[in-house]
Amino acid sequence: MNFSLVCLFMLGLVVQGLEFNKCLEERASTANSVKLYVQRIDYVNQVFFASDPDGCLPRKARDFNLYNSNFQFAAETNDYALFSCPASKRDLEEPLTCLGGPAGNKVYAFNSHDTIDQLPLTSCTKMYNVSSVPEMFDNSNIIRLNWSEPTCKFCEEQGKHCGWKNSNLACFDLPKTGILTRVRIAAPAARTGCPEENCHRHGPLIRFPFRLKNSHPDCGYPGFDLSCASTNETVLELPESVKLFVSKIDYKSQKLHAYDPNRCLPKHLQHLNLSASLFQFGYEYLEDFTVFSCSAEESRMWSRYDMSCADSDPDRRFIVLNSHSSISDSPSLLSCGKQYNVSLVPHQMLYYPKGDLIFNWSTPNCTKCEAEGKLCKLKHSAEPEIECSDIPKQHRGVFYIF
Repeated sequence: MNFSLVCLFMLGLVVQGLEFNKCLEERASTANSVKLYVQRIDYVNQVFFASDPDGCLPRKARDFNLYNSNFQFAAETNDYALFSCPASKRDLEEPLTCLGGPAGNKVYAFNSHDTIDQLPLTSCTKMYNVSSVPEMFDNSNIIRLNWSEPTCKFCEEQGKHCGWKNSNLACFDLPKTGILTRVRIAAPAARTGCPEENCHRHGPLIRFPFRLKNSHPDCGYPGFDLSCASTNETVLELPESVKLFVSKIDYKSQKLHAYDPNRCLPKHLQHLNLSASLFQFGYEYLEDFTVFSCSAEESRMWSRYDMSCADSDPDRRFIVLNSHSSISDSPSLLSCGKQYNVSLVPHQMLYYPKGDLIFNWSTPNCTKCEAEGKLCKLKHSAEPEIECSDIPKQHRGVFYIF
């Protein structure tokens, strides 16, 4: 068994503390190791959550190498390019606050597969590339890692302990008293009675304020139901029957990333109304648009936004204009028919029709609990109020990985 995996299980069971400390000391002296704080371990799904002790995971992005490790990233990986841009630049999204560029510049991470013409990189300088890492550039400072061997899920689902017997894995009944029982109760999922779930092993983790629909009705906050599609994708259903697949949930910043199952966000433009939802668009600027149907020839000459995936007539194309544009600044519209107006939507869903749409929520506000490393949960009261719950100190630890 890989040495780092032994460290993890010693941490999880808290029964060989001296050996674990020795293990940490030995790993600490290993060259090029990455040091992480383990925040939470989900033994059923074989996933653990870790953070950077210095609060800056992006700084360690170039050092992550799991090639010779028993662990894998528990989320989809991508390649990224980091750029240093002037602090005065206003046409970029959230910078990496824990990284600072030269001369007071701000640092931004972009997907390496984005085309140059998609990115506003004027006055920016490329710093370096990062390959095959999960999204860790959202300032959340939490990364998920999983393991496939040894497989103890069968034992965990039976409420038993997984261990070695004659060089083979076996399931053992947990004692009614003793340290193993207490550690199991100390696990966040067990202590709250609300298990952390996901629709598939690489999908976003579902925990408070979210819950899976028709499962554990007392666990989630009202209005935060998710479901699993037949393809095991995580589904968010918004008013007016808009269904999106969830790619990521950032509990610390209370943001959710979602995309259209057919990679065509513009087709939801007319129906994406969040007035009756607990979610808001996670963008600083929202705009009003007017949609026209024009001849294919005319639309090719001046269309600014890409709505081609929503076209149903081969001879006609949808085009979009800012509703506050003056008539003199607009094209002739001689062969166009007005379809509808939409108010207060992000232009990103038109610029990047195949990409993610970002939502956030302000109620319930669990940011204080998350920042303090505590669990957020509902109080036992008539009203949907929340409270923070401590995670026992013995369920935290340090982990080193190549």
